[in-house]
Amino acid sequence: MAVNYTLVDAFTESAFKGNPAAVCLVDEDRDDQWLQSVAAEFNISETSYLTRLPSESNSDGSSTPRFRLRWFTPVVEFVTLSGILTAKKVAQNNKASDGVTHKGFFVELNFPSDPIAIFNSIEVSMISNALGGASVIYLGRTTTLDYLIVVVPSAKDVIDLQPNFDAIGKFPGNGMIVTGIAPSESEFDFYSRCFFPQYGINEVISVCLSFLSIRHHQEEGS
Repeated sequence: MAVNYTLVDAFTESAFKGNPAAVCLVDEDRDDQWLQSVAAEFNISETSYLTRLPSESNSDGSSTPRFRLRWFTPVVEFVTLSGILTAKKVAQNNKASDGVTHKGFFVELNFPSDPIAIFNSIEVSMISNALGGASVIYLGRTTTLDYLIVVVPSAKDVIDLQPNFDAIGKFPGNGMIVTGIAPSESEFDFYSRCFFPQYGINEVISVCLSFLSIRHHQEEGS
């Protein structure tokens, strides 16, 4: 059957660069096998599915469009949020019957502030070895999404990582995020790299990183 989809190159202003992902607008609920099969057919790191919810499900009684979001790697469903890709597709499809996009249109996304706790169940040396000998100054684990959070001394250390994906895939949790403070002259607050071999994605450009913002903010305030 035909699939209404858009290929989105996120985190770039140029075609054929950035993080490619498929965003599919699904007119009705589909079973998990169908969703996984389509994601495998695309065979790129993320395939998002947006299913429009009936307006009567809005708790405030409004007719504001609401969508259910699920997204898959080529091998498994990924339980997190790909907000940039999703917002773009929703905006493209918020059209009246005459094909004109409504003015004053907003996309509202809620991001988790997943608490991070110190994680002592793995020797730091094992993490360091899996990252090519990187210096590790903090090891934590998110309490809901179950990501390992590794803090290294600087953004340069993040860039220079030499990850061993086989080793990372054997650690507990759903994946590993490595982060370091950006240099003072940078326009960014921190750098990060995300490794998810458990989901069939060795490295992905980004996942929902709102909890990293809180972590670095706490460090700066300490």
